[in-house]
Amino acid sequence: MSNISIASSVSSTSYIQKTINFCSDFFAKIIEVICRIANGIFSLFSSSSYSSRNTSQAVLSSNQAATALISPKLQNLINAHQNGDSSGVGLSKLKEFEKNGNFNSIRSSHYDWWLFPIDRDSSSKGNTYTLAKADFELLSKNSIFMANYCEGIKIVLSAWGWDADKCKDISGSGKVWDGYGIRLAKMANSIMLFRDNCSDDQKKAELSKIFKSVQMFYKSVVLPDNNAKNNCQDFNLVKNYLDS
Repeated sequence: MSNISIASSVSSTSYIQKTINFCSDFFAKIIEVICRIANGIFSLFSSSSYSSRNTSQAVLSSNQAATALISPKLQNLINAHQNGDSSGVGLSKLKEFEKNGNFNSIRSSHYDWWLFPIDRDSSSKGNTYTLAKADFELLSKNSIFMANYCEGIKIVLSAWGWDADKCKDISGSGKVWDGYGIRLAKMANSIMLFRDNCSDDQKKAELSKIFKSVQMFYKSVVLPDNNAKNNCQDFNLVKNYLDS
């Protein structure tokens, strides 16, 4: 083989090797870039997921901290509000009565102490369900309890023939005002205590709305009917809370 042929062969081999090296470097850089992009996307989603977990854990911790503040006395009231005690019924039973159209049982059952808690002792229960200012503040922060509390008020008003949401008289078909003034007074007083000790604007607005509806019930149903007014137990007490 001539020197020219050998030189040409070496040159060709060298060119091929350079081309191979160039292609290897090129694809290696492409792979590196793809890996960096993939890592960046993975880190972004990992960070977001971690942040969500942290937020959920923070909310959970906050709820656990709030629950830890509930005293045995408050827990007892919350349980009675839902299930009653040996002397009366709770919200779960009232909902059952309402579902079955048994409005007379709603009116005749005992539950005022825990369904409409106030800041004064009762003659029959003493201070078992009596709440202090701090208790109203704490319970008003409990969304589940407050939703149940408002539902209980609406069920009783409905049995009296009043739609709390629509501020409308719906008496008839077993729904009637029975002149139970003590219960109406306790209901009004309880709503005022929760409203005035609530730090959540949304809950406070809901309580204010319900209180205004109770006022309208009093003015639209109780006051115009002389028989209802005359038969209303402790009318002056009711008037004290609602005649404004």
